[in-house]
Amino acid sequence: MRAAARLAGIAALLALTDTAHAQPARADASTDGFCWRGRPLPRCRAFALFELGYFEALATTRLREPSPFPGAADRDEPSFGRQLSWSVGAMRNLGAGTAVGGAVIGGAALNQGPFVAGTVRWRRWTGASTSLELAGGPGAAQVAMPFVASSTGYQGDVWRPAAVAEARANLADLAAVSVRGVVVPRAGGRTHGAVFVGASTGSTAAVIGTAGLGILFGLAIAALGNAY
Repeated sequence: MRAAARLAGIAALLALTDTAHAQPARADASTDGFCWRGRPLPRCRAFALFELGYFEALATTRLREPSPFPGAADRDEPSFGRQLSWSVGAMRNLGAGTAVGGAVIGGAALNQGPFVAGTVRWRRWTGASTSLELAGGPGAAQVAMPFVASSTGYQGDVWRPAAVAEARANLADLAAVSVRGVVVPRAGGRTHGAVFVGASTGSTAAVIGTAGLGILFGLAIAALGNAY
């Protein structure tokens, strides 16, 4: 009986040991290959990025010059202003704490300075659903040019090469706060730039928000068409 009890105890110990060794394998096997919303390993191997945000120009260069038109006020306008922003891309977790990837960013100007950019993104997970990010890359921005007399009139806003950089703090890829910089060198004999602060939402909330904006825009266009 004692021998049987000892054998039973050894068998139970071996079973517990096998279970302990098997748990990491099961955790790896359960890792999702691709997630709609970002999570660190072992939850997700790769994940999508879809973000909708609002950005305010905290500081921006300005274009100031005398008006070429008699009696008109001198020109004084910011290079960049308020913007709606979309980011679409993907990232891959390299380990439990780091992810890398990229995204295409579009800033739709509400008053001045739209831009587009392709960025490389680096994410550091600070918890199961919190993270910090750095991003940057080349793009193009529309900026105001100085008045230049020509046979076709005066030169207006033009698109020029730009550089974009951003730092973000994320909460579960559902909410984020950001600081973003945009620089447009050598445009009209000078450098344009701005520093933005913004807040954004991601994943399903960003899709719903984008769809809602599209519906509102369509209704506004229809209302204007009916008015005329």
